[in-house]
Amino acid sequence: MRLRLAVAGIVLAGVFAVAGCGGGDGGGGEALTKEEWIAQALTPTGPQPTYGFMNYFLNTEQRQWPSAPPSTFCHLGNGTNAVCVLPDHDTVVVLRWIRGNAVDGVLKRLIEATRPAP
Repeated sequence: MRLRLAVAGIVLAGVFAVAGCGGGDGGGGEALTKEEWIAQALTPTGPQPTYGFMNYFLNTEQRQWPSAPPSTFCHLGNGTNAVCVLPDHDTVVVLRWIRGNAVDGVLKRLIEATRPAP
């Protein structure tokens, strides 16, 4: 059996994560993810401080993606398919088949493009 998800379905994983970070809920007033679970997932591990729990790749000290806030995290898969969550910007972005070293540039341009005008 092979699992296939459309980009819209993949975005939901990020939306659930943002909701757990205090970014919202499912519309019914309840958080979609327990705050304790999100806190555990966003805690750097001892062996590798840029790894969180359950496939959370963290931007600890902005090591992974220097252009993005430290609160940024991504779920990364084969071929560098990524769901990146930027809680400070209430934003989720899905990247498909992108070179791993190009993720920072995409996040940088996304943040610049969505920055409010002065």
